[in-house]
Formats: sequence, structure tokens, C-alpha cells
Amino acid sequence: MRITALHINGFGKLVNYDCAFESGLNVMEYPNGYGKTTLASFIQAMFYGLGSTRKQSLDDNPGKKFQPWTTNTFGGTLSFEYEGGEYRIERDFAKNVLVVYDCKTGRRTTAFGDCPGRIIFGLDREAFAAVTYMPQDLPMPKANDSLSARLSQLSNNDGKNSFERAIDNLEKKSKEYVKTGARGKIDILKREIGDSELELDRLKREYDKLYSQEADLRIKKADLEGCNHRIMLISQASQVRCEERLQSELTNKIKQAEDSVRQGEEFKKRLLEIDSDLAKTEAEMSRRQSIYDKQLKNRQNYEMYRLFDDKEKRVLQLRKQLADIKRSYTRLPDKEELEAVNAKKRTLWKKGEDIVGCNEQIKALTQQSAARFPPTKPKYVCLVLAIVFLAVAIGAFAFGAVLPEIVYWAALAVGGVGFVVTLVVYLGKITKYYGAKSDYDNGMQSDELQIKLLADRRNKLNVEYETLKQEISADFSQFGVRSDGEDVEELTIRITADTDRIRDFTEQLACATADYDEFIKHVDVGELRLCKDYTPEADNGNTVEMRKCFEKKDALSSEKARLTEKLKNVIDLREQESLNKQWKECTERLDDYRERYEVDEYAEVDLEAAAEREQAMQKRLNDEVIGIEAGIKHAKNSLPDLAERENALNAKSRELAECKFNYDCITLAIECMKKASDSISGNYLPLLRKYMNGYLDTLCGKDRRAQTLTLTGDWDLTVNESGGEREFGYFSAGTKDLYNFILRLSLMNSVYALKKGDNSKLAPVLIIDDSFTNLDGNRFDAVSKLLKGLKGTQILYFTCYRKIDGDSYKQ
Repeated sequence: MRITALHINGFGKLVNYDCAFESGLNVMEYPNGYGKTTLASFIQAMFYGLGSTRKQSLDDNPGKKFQPWTTNTFGGTLSFEYEGGEYRIERDFAKNVLVVYDCKTGRRTTAFGDCPGRIIFGLDREAFAAVTYMPQDLPMPKANDSLSARLSQLSNNDGKNSFERAIDNLEKKSKEYVKTGARGKIDILKREIGDSELELDRLKREYDKLYSQEADLRIKKADLEGCNHRIMLISQASQVRCEERLQSELTNKIKQAEDSVRQGEEFKKRLLEIDSDLAKTEAEMSRRQSIYDKQLKNRQNYEMYRLFDDKEKRVLQLRKQLADIKRSYTRLPDKEELEAVNAKKRTLWKKGEDIVGCNEQIKALTQQSAARFPPTKPKYVCLVLAIVFLAVAIGAFAFGAVLPEIVYWAALAVGGVGFVVTLVVYLGKITKYYGAKSDYDNGMQSDELQIKLLADRRNKLNVEYETLKQEISADFSQFGVRSDGEDVEELTIRITADTDRIRDFTEQLACATADYDEFIKHVDVGELRLCKDYTPEADNGNTVEMRKCFEKKDALSSEKARLTEKLKNVIDLREQESLNKQWKECTERLDDYRERYEVDEYAEVDLEAAAEREQAMQKRLNDEVIGIEAGIKHAKNSLPDLAERENALNAKSRELAECKFNYDCITLAIECMKKASDSISGNYLPLLRKYMNGYLDTLCGKDRRAQTLTLTGDWDLTVNESGGEREFGYFSAGTKDLYNFILRLSLMNSVYALKKGDNSKLAPVLIIDDSFTNLDGNRFDAVSKLLKGLKGTQILYFTCYRKIDGDSYKQ
């Protein structure tokens, strides 16, 4: 057996930690706090688990002690080789889950049961801790340890007859598991497991086909879901289009109603101002009356009022500044609206440039047509010369009898050649003239056509230019500003600056209002206002001011009555309110649709045709899905449950492993009983004493041969030296560690020698967790030499003090 590697997901301070081991001696030297003890405890926990305890002490509660520090994953994996096979243990300590895999087949195995260490090492958890696991300080094995119980059972001999009866009972029990002719329970379970595995393989192939059909079904359902989604999008796009048309109609109606009610809004605005003035006048009258009725306040209250008045004026000033800025706008546009107006303005400039370009092209084509000159028709000189040369040739031919021969031939040659040459020249000029005339006519027609097309395009651009110009003017008019005479960029900058100023003034107003509100919480504003005009002559002037307030109130009441009478003749606002309400509801629905629906890809699509196509595809996919589901349902009804078969197979495998374990335990017990029948005191204890004193000679040298070690029945270690007996507690810490190491090494050698029947073999794995810190140099060197000489044992030595040179040891 050999541990090859481990991976810790989370165990104590070790998280995502990997480590590999070689055969023989493995020395791991790390500083204090690295996690050496945690790593050694992890190896023991992977074979035997952490155990269950509710104790609060960390030393007695490994689950609490080794809870991961920085992750929720509590467990890991450990790979090892055992009897020619390769296996991997996976544990999740948080969920108490144990899985063992056969690395060659990649499948789970139940051959190790729920405690792999018991099968692999032949020891339970307590015996493993006492024999092959050497922690720091090397504590003595306790008397109630399971190993002590086992040895005590072997040492308590009730006689040979009792051993024989026990052996007979064990042999009868072993025959239930193994019988001749393969009739035992183990062989029956093996045959049943083989048959179940064949049936399970066949079912898996059938289920693979079923999974393939289910994959096709999922693809079809995904296509159907996409089709349903597209149909839903088409329906949503139809709703959005209906709402857009309704919104456009309501917008036109609202614009028509706005002009009719604007005058009424102005009257209402003036009435609100009059009501505000009346409220102020009445407040002033009340204040004057209070001043007149009450005593004047002292100078301290007057100074407090001045402070209050400054805060109030500050709030009113900020409100006025906000009102002055907002008065220039019906409403302030947001960034997207300004960007839309800029885009229209850029389009307007582009169309203006296109109009200028069309005019320039028309002008250039007109000048080009005027510059064309028609070709002149060739004169008839060449034709006349051709006739003359023809006449000469005919005359020479006619009067050839009277003319000299040389003259005859000369006149005939000159006339014929001249006629041909002049005729060819004339025909060439005529052909060139008609070709040029055709090019001239085609060019004039092309210029006229281009001029006409450019003129049509210019007219169209003029119409679009004027329309876009009106749209820009309308866009700015809804904000209460005009775009005539002011550049759009400059206007945008001005609006943005006003927006920033409004935000700044709003913040200042909020601070001033908070300061004002906090101030008036602690003062009586009415009493402070009494001291506003505090002077010795203030009481005499109140009567005059009161009369002025009455006169102002009468004037304002008269004006209010006059405006109220005029307002009766203005159009009723209920219709506009109804239109605004409808437009708002339509806009909210449209915004809600646009927010919830994804209809951008259907903006320019014929929705009716798209809906017909998607519905046809939906019907076809529905038919295919129904057919595949029917096939899957039939297959599932005809196939048994694969999980039940696997659970049954796993149950039989666990039962087989348990039977094998029981059979091995019975066989081992029979072997041990047979050896114990010869008296454990005469067989086992001398062997243990031999090992202890042999290791004592090896480690302490011949000068310490006078010492002998003895282990009592209560697991008390005593030392006989120079004829005297000394208890274990008399010795130093280093000597205790040395004797403890000798005891554990002897126990390990004795247990595995008894199990294997070979005194040369030790435990398959020996874990040493920095157990030699108290040894001096000579004893540590002796222990190092001894460990290097152990054959057949994998040693994992963790230290931060002194390390053993592991390179000199080879398997």
C-alpha cells in the first residue's frame, strides 16, 4: 500500500492544497504555522473520518477544530495504491459523504466499506492512532484503546477447549460465506452482481437512445419556444403601432385645444397673482393690527427679526432667481431632446448645402450647353472636283482615237484616280459631319435631362428644407424659446447653462430653506414680525399703513371680480383636460409597451404576413413535439427504473463487500485464535519484548545494554536498569519520546508480523508529525538511521526542527 497524492479543498487553514508522495521516506520541512499537523490529520481523517462528537473542546472535536478558515468546502481527495490497484478516496466532511473510486475503471467501488482504513491497515481508528500515527510529543497509548482490548482478549486464555469451541463456531460461520461448488453466499452474490451488471449495461444503452430523443425534444421545444416568442413580439408590435397612431391623433387635438385655452390660462394666472397679493395684503393688515394692538418688542427681538428677515429674503431671492430662469421656458428640455434638435439642425444644413450644390450643377450644365457649337456641313468643292476628274476620264475615253497614246493614258489615269480620291475625301467629310451632328444632339438632350432632374431634386429639397425648418421651430417652441436668429449650438449651450444654474439655485434654495426652517422652529415668527418696524414713532404710523392696506385690498377685489367675469366667457377646460388625460394614459401605455416589449426588429415589418408564417411554423413544431413526446412516454413506460436497478446493484455490492469483510475477519479471527491457543503470554509478549529491546540496542548503543523495557497488562511501560525497576515518569522528555517511539515501532512490527506471518514487514504507511523535537543530536541521528533502513514502509515525516535526509533512501 502506498499513498501517491492528495488534494485538499478545505481543511483547517489549508485551502486548494496539492501534495504528491514517493515510495519510502518523504521528508516535508515547513516552518511553524504552515499546517503540518493539519496535513497529517487530514491523511488520518481521509481513511477513518473525523468521528462524531458534541464536545466544545477543540482537541476533542476534530470537526470543529479543522473547519476551513476561508471557504465553505470541507473535504478533499486522497489517491493510493493497494494490492496492485489504484484508488481515490473523496470525502465531504460537512455532508459526511464518502466515495471511493477505482482509478483504472473510473467507477465507484464498495470494496472498502464505510471505513477504508479498517480494510487497508487492518486496524480501527484507535489502533491506527496507537501504532502507525505518531503525533507531536508521542503520548502513550491508553489502556482502554481498542488495540489494548484486542491484545487483552488474546492474553486472557480460558483454556484450549474454549479456543477450540470458538474456532469451530467461527469455521461454521465462515462456511455460510464460502462453500464448495460455489454455493456460498459470496459466490451467489458475485453471480447476481454479474447478471445485474449485464442487465444494467443493456438498460443504459436503451436509456442512451432515450436521452438522444429527449435531446431532440429539447431542441424542438426550444425552436417552438422561439416561435412562440416571435408570435408574442408580433402581437406586441401591433399593440405598439396602435398606441402610436392614437398618440399622434391625440397630439394634434391637444395642439388645437391649447390655442383656445391659452387666453383663459393667462386670466387664471393673473387671478392667482391677485389672490397672492390679497393674501399678502391681508397678512400685512393682520400684522399691522397686531403691531397696533400689542406692545413693541425690545431691541433684542428686533435684532432677532433682522436675522430672520435676512434668511427669509435669501429664500425669496433664490425662488425669484429660479422663477426668472424658468420663465423663459415652457419646460426645460433634457439631453436627448436637445440632441434630437441638433440632429435635425445638422440635417437642415446638409439639405441647404445639397440645394446650393444642385443650383451650381444646373448653372454649370447650362453654361456647358451654351458652349456647345453645332458642326458645319462640308462644302461641295470635293464633289465638283470629282465631277471634273470624271469628265476628263470620259473625254479621254471618248476622244482616244484622235489623241496620242501617251496623252490618252495620262488623261485616263489622272481622271480616274482624281475622281476616286476626291469622292473618297467627300464621303469621309460627310460621314464625320453626321457623326458630330449626332453627338451634338445627344449631348444637348443629356444636358437638358440632367438639368430637369437636378431642378426636380432641388424643388424636392426646398420642400424638405422648409418642412424641417418648421419642425425645428416647433421643437423649440415647445420649450418656450425660438430658434430664429440664434444658432442651435449656442441655444443648446444657453439651455444647458440655465439647467445647471437651476440645479445650483435649487441646491442653494434647499440649504437656505432648511436653515430658515430650522431657525423658525426655535422662535415665534409672529412676535418677531411685530418688531419689524420698531421705532419710537412706529405706533403712530400703523394707522396710515392700515388704511393703505384697506384701499389696496378693495382695488385688488375689484380687479378680481372683473377678471372672474371675463373668465366665464373663456372656453371650458374640461375637454382639454380630458384630452391631456387620454394622451397621458396613451403615452404611459406606449412607454410601458416599449419598456416591456422588444419590437425594434418588427418596426418596418409586415406584421400580418409575419404572423401567418410564424403560426404555420408553430403548428408544424407542435406536431413534431407531440410525436416525440409520445415516443419518449412509450419508451419510459416500457423500461424499468435505471436508478432502482443501480441502487439494487450498489446494495448487492455493499452486501458482498460486507460479506467479504466478515469472512476475512472470521478467517483472521480463526488464525489469531489458533495462535492464541498456544498461549499469548508465551508467543506474543516475548516477541514484543524482543522488538523493544532490539530497537533499544539499535538506538542507544551497547553502552545501554543494561536497560530493558517491559510493558505491563495495564499498558504501563517500566525500565529495568542495573537490577532496579524505574517507572516511566522518572525519565526526561527526550528519553520518554525515545521509549515511546520504540514501543510504537515494536507494536507496529508485532501487529503486522502476526497478521502477515513475516517478522520483516512493518506497517504500509508510517506518519510522523515532528515527534523528535526533544531528542539530542546523537539519538536523533540514531532514529534517522533507523527510519532510513525501514524497508517496505512509506514514511511521511513532517518537521520544522531538523529534517532527515530522504534522498539516501530508495524503495
